[in-house]
Amino acid sequence: MPLRIIRIAVDPQHDGEVDVLAVTREALSNSARHAHASAVSITLAQRDGLIILDIIDNGCGVGTPARSSGLTSMRRRAESNGGTCQLSTPGGGTHLTWTARLRHGRV
Repeated sequence: MPLRIIRIAVDPQHDGEVDVLAVTREALSNSARHAHASAVSITLAQRDGLIILDIIDNGCGVGTPARSSGLTSMRRRAESNGGTCQLSTPGGGTHLTWTARLRHGRV
């Protein structure tokens, strides 16, 4: 899977920013290691007071995980930021939508 690295400055005072990066890292790891995806699309948007992270891959989808620590962690990070974590497998591949409530114009 081709990967282009983008550097992002993170302020450690804002855990939400760290959470967006951690969730993105976990989703990319899952796409490569478990789903064997050859392509991944990542969209980060801001709408209606939320930061919305959409990650879609073309892998084999989500099976029954042996351990769910990564998925559980993503859900906890969303909930701790007043958001949600939804996972679907639309006809193959995986679609993750992760949201967090913006606080004072930031996550």
